[in-house]
Amino acid sequence: MSKLPGKLLQSGGKTRQYWKRPPIERFLEKISIGDDCWEWLAGKRNRYGAFYVSGRYPDIVQVPAHRFSYELFIGPISEGYFVCHKCDNPGCVRAEHLFLGTVLNNNQDMMKKGRFKPHYFYGEKNPASKLSDDQVVKIWRLYATGCWSHRKLAREYRVSHPIIRQIVKGILRPHLRLGCVKRTFIMGRKISSEDADLIRIQYAQGNVSQKEIANKFGIQQTVVSRIVRGVSWLIRQREKS
Repeated sequence: MSKLPGKLLQSGGKTRQYWKRPPIERFLEKISIGDDCWEWLAGKRNRYGAFYVSGRYPDIVQVPAHRFSYELFIGPISEGYFVCHKCDNPGCVRAEHLFLGTVLNNNQDMMKKGRFKPHYFYGEKNPASKLSDDQVVKIWRLYATGCWSHRKLAREYRVSHPIIRQIVKGILRPHLRLGCVKRTFIMGRKISSEDADLIRIQYAQGNVSQKEIANKFGIQQTVVSRIVRGVSWLIRQREKS
């Protein structure tokens, strides 16, 4: 049972004579008894009937109508238990349609009956999504080649620059498990680990300079310097493994 502010009493417009009547009498007059479900005719909260056990300030008490019905016709409710519906009708207060269950029981019953509807949608299933999952994967791969920048991809796919950044970092669309793009720029292309090893070997022999190696591989001298000094992520990753 939940305590509610006294101002709700004013909105109900009930007289003193109404609140003096027994709760059971007031409860039964708000039910439409049918052959199957007993529908709650009064106010509802989140699709479930809401019943004021007491409306006299400061002892205003409101409970779910189906819980009151269970306690009225069956018995007390143990702490930590929910009153669930066999009929899947939130507005029903018929005691034969109610049963006690834990949070786990309630969720299992919901899943079993196919009533689970997620309030969120991942990826391209989101109505507000501008990119399909295939486009996200393509963006990730294009950026990994080293030929595409954040801004160039943003213009190509007509999305904002931060969106591209989240994609290449693996933050957006985590269900695709893309991970963070790791690349080394070499004249607009991605260098392989084999190229990096060869560059280190040739430079270690001492026969060629960094400039000569850069011209041979068609890359910038600063990139060669990063590789031989172990600054490139390719080298650091290899050494850690």
